Amino acid sequence: RLGIELAIEDERVDIGLVAAAREAILDQVEQTKLIAVGLWEIATRQQEAVFMGPVGITSMIKRTFDVGFIRVLELLMLLNVYLGLFNLLPLPALDGGRLVFLGYEMATRRRANPKVEAAVHMVGIMALLLLMVLVTYKDIARLF
Repeated sequence: RLGIELAIEDERVDIGLVAAAREAILDQVEQTKLIAVGLWEIATRQQEAVFMGPVGITSMIKRTFDVGFIRVLELLMLLNVYLGLFNLLPLPALDGGRLVFLGYEMATRRRANPKVEAAVHMVGIMALLLLMVLVTYKDIARLF
């Protein structure tokens, strides 16, 4: 070490309740845009994807506590936006997958076969569970 440390200084400004509520909403909209751009860059292979499960997220939150409580709240808000966007992806067993079936119903004016829909969602649940196990295994392996 050369005696150089990363110092994060927060400047707090009293802006009032209404302005704080407006900034809170605008910040989430900005974070959503950044996440969408990041997902697009991952999909177009401009950026490498890094997956993290519950173990990795817990480890990240623990490290963030060392920086400060405000940073932990920012991280939790960011995770909330990620979770909301992930849930809207058109994957079976997620809300986005259900929206695909609703779009199909709107386009064809008839309901999809319930057995097919149930089978698609079951395959989606199994794939998500498998992905969760693999990501958690990778998180644990990263710790050691």
